[in-house]
Amino acid sequence: MVMTVTPWAPLAGGALTGKYLRGGQGRVKPESNRRDENSTRITREVMAVAEKIGRGAQPCRTAMDTPQGFECIPIAGATTLEQLQDNLKMIDLLLPPDDLRRLDEASAIDLGFPGSFSGGRRTPK
Repeated sequence: MVMTVTPWAPLAGGALTGKYLRGGQGRVKPESNRRDENSTRITREVMAVAEKIGRGAQPCRTAMDTPQGFECIPIAGATTLEQLQDNLKMIDLLLPPDDLRRLDEASAIDLGFPGSFSGGRRTPK
């Protein structure tokens, strides 16, 4: 049996592209959890990896989901042709294992009990 995951809004309304950190405007309100301290920390990691590999944050973030050991079809919206074209660049992008691990650790969530008891991922402090 194969499970396919379809992550909705993998770019968190554009927040994970770094546009809000660069002063850009969009539909995500400043008080949204998509722009809180944790999301900002994750966004900075996405931007750092994207810069390191010479790609945009959009394909870098979306490419995080594909090599996770299950079928994944991200639902990434676009309001401009440029955004769509940038999103499609993830098709041929394979993140190096160290960068994938870096992004995975940055975006880890605290599963709580029983996840913490059974060896689940925890948010880095």
